Amino acid sequence: DQMAIAHALLSPELKVTGIIAAHYGTKKHANSMERSYQEILHLLALLGMENSVPVLKGSPVALTDPKVPQKSEGAEFIIEQALAKDETDPVYVAYLGPVTDMASAYLMESNISRNLVTLWIGGLAANSILIPPAFIF
Repeated sequence: DQMAIAHALLSPELKVTGIIAAHYGTKKHANSMERSYQEILHLLALLGMENSVPVLKGSPVALTDPKVPQKSEGAEFIIEQALAKDETDPVYVAYLGPVTDMASAYLMESNISRNLVTLWIGGLAANSILIPPAFIF
């Protein structure tokens, strides 16, 4: 994830408007989102890019009910960015892991879907025959 973030930040073709720290489950660390947040800040410091882009805290856990959002700074940021755009110039949101904050943003403000393009290149795939259901969050 660190390499992907660094690559995006250093690519002149991309405009990174924010980074949302994601949880990675609670089995390994109960505070995984906070650990992700601190790692992003550390990475920005190593790159000499502190304060160059907003870093927001995402949901600390996965959705417990698919109809109830996990409110977070990250979900609010997605909504804010999407509402500032339109269908002709959408916001592209890339995910390297769980999409909890995107799901929450849609649940909180469903009309943002017209102004968003979501790229999910990580995390566990739901309903995958290769992944036991217990690992899907």
